[in-house]
Amino acid sequence: MDATIRQVFPEVANLTVDEWASAHADLTWANVMGPQFCIIDWEDWGIAPRGLDAATLWGNALAIPALADRVWNERRRDLESRSGQLMALFALRKGTGSRQPTSTWLPGSTGSPRSTRRSPKPDTAGESR
Repeated sequence: MDATIRQVFPEVANLTVDEWASAHADLTWANVMGPQFCIIDWEDWGIAPRGLDAATLWGNALAIPALADRVWNERRRDLESRSGQLMALFALRKGTGSRQPTSTWLPGSTGSPRSTRRSPKPDTAGESR
């Protein structure tokens, strides 16, 4: 995860994950079924950084801004945690391939990365684990 995030966001020095939770670990829209809600494809589930599933779903919704906003709003508590913000950066990097995303949002910012509100940048000093 560290190397993946650093490729695009080298200014984020502290990539320490401070919260872990149970996760599906492959929560994409292809694994969400309806009309009766069901999540499939659980072979990768386990313990992961808090916000991984929410960030993955959000990252896969960015092509539809209203849907991405809804995912962010519904999962705000996870996505705005320190670990959730790192997972959002991870999702952005995975979604951009080798391209640099245009977002200037970093962990410590409030709102979703699409938000225009700005907060102070996080502490970029420290060591990664």
